[in-house]
Amino acid sequence: MRLIIAVCLCLGGPPQEQIDEFVVAGGPPRFGEQPGISGNIVVWRRYSNGWPEEGKLQFRDISRMDSPVVDVVPHPASWGGVLLTPAFLYWVSPPPGEKRAIRARPTMNLASNSQDVEVSPYGYVAAANRDFVFIRVYSWEFAPEEIKKKLFGKAIRDFGNVSMNTLIPVAEYETDIQLDRSVAASEKYLVWQDRNPDSSSDTWKIYVKEIGEVFTPGSERLAVDTLVNAQERYNLRDLGVYLGIHDSLLVFLGAETAEPDGLVGVYLLDLEGGGKPMKIAEPDIIADGSDWLKWPAISSDYIVWTEETYTVRDGFFFQPFARRLIGGKPHGENFPISTGLTGAAWLTLDRNIAVWNGARLVEGNFIEDSVVAAELPLPGAVDLGDADQNGRVEVTDPIFILNYLFLGGWQPRRRPADADENGWVDVTDAVRILEHLFLGTGPLGAGRS
Repeated sequence: MRLIIAVCLCLGGPPQEQIDEFVVAGGPPRFGEQPGISGNIVVWRRYSNGWPEEGKLQFRDISRMDSPVVDVVPHPASWGGVLLTPAFLYWVSPPPGEKRAIRARPTMNLASNSQDVEVSPYGYVAAANRDFVFIRVYSWEFAPEEIKKKLFGKAIRDFGNVSMNTLIPVAEYETDIQLDRSVAASEKYLVWQDRNPDSSSDTWKIYVKEIGEVFTPGSERLAVDTLVNAQERYNLRDLGVYLGIHDSLLVFLGAETAEPDGLVGVYLLDLEGGGKPMKIAEPDIIADGSDWLKWPAISSDYIVWTEETYTVRDGFFFQPFARRLIGGKPHGENFPISTGLTGAAWLTLDRNIAVWNGARLVEGNFIEDSVVAAELPLPGAVDLGDADQNGRVEVTDPIFILNYLFLGGWQPRRRPADADENGWVDVTDAVRILEHLFLGTGPLGAGRS
């Protein structure tokens, strides 16, 4: 059942600045960490009868909220290495009796295993783009010594060929990073991080290679020193820092100084534009009690992150925040994207839809008991009225709405389909689009005719 909470942002913008927050799937059993989203497909890990070793991967297409939750493959809910991209879902979870391997399944065919391919017998998928997948091999893996503590690239066209010759070295690293989302790739750049584990004062540094030179030895450069190392408040010396990339925009956790008690905030750096990183958000312990910012992610339209706070009354509390991007530049102010009623762990997004684990504290443990999504507003973008999401407002959009309302067709996302901005999708939206197209009634939206 769909749960919608309309949250007025009150940012001085038009009435369309609302957020649809809804539960994609709920427990029990509980959920694993790191849900993923690509387009309208949301993927997550699910425990089986409370045991993480017997879990599964599941997905749901949220373009229609009465669509079912579908099992993908058996997968231990506590394992990492799950990554969803527009082209493939990647995981490491062999069925009983099969050898361990990275596998991939086309994102548009997640309900069937007919097109599954083996990618590599070693490592975990750390990042991927349209042409390449990037595989990290840890020092503790059962793998040949010569490939441990290395980052490899593999062309997607070579999927199905598990020869070691298809794994091309990209970089070596000194520290086994404990976090997912510590490596990222766009169509332009690959970024990763490293530090000297033998030096307590060494900070996490993010390195970058252009995709066109990703297999050229020595072509990497230092993108930024995060100045994060042994912050006692966050215990990040062995964990690493979260990062993400879209096009040339790098978002990451960083600090202004490398002091042990320094605050870790969210920063943005344009890898092409140069200059210093821009601070997007920092904890404000005095004003609002926020203590730790986590899980920054970036798309073409938003930067998102989660603030973790602690109060004597409520204990640990998670709330997701966002900052609008327009033309690659931060726009407006930071704002919360959830009521906070569901908690907000492992936040990520694709374009303007954010997803996270609904998390609550039970007997000292964080229990992920739901997957939650929020459709964020796109004021000023050509999305209002584009019900079929093909990038244009045209006669196919009211047809799409009417087909949903009267013929059981696919349900459109509320934000683009709510052409008259009355808060829901109904026949008046189809009428409003037709008036806009053929009667010249002006821009779509409430009170604009």
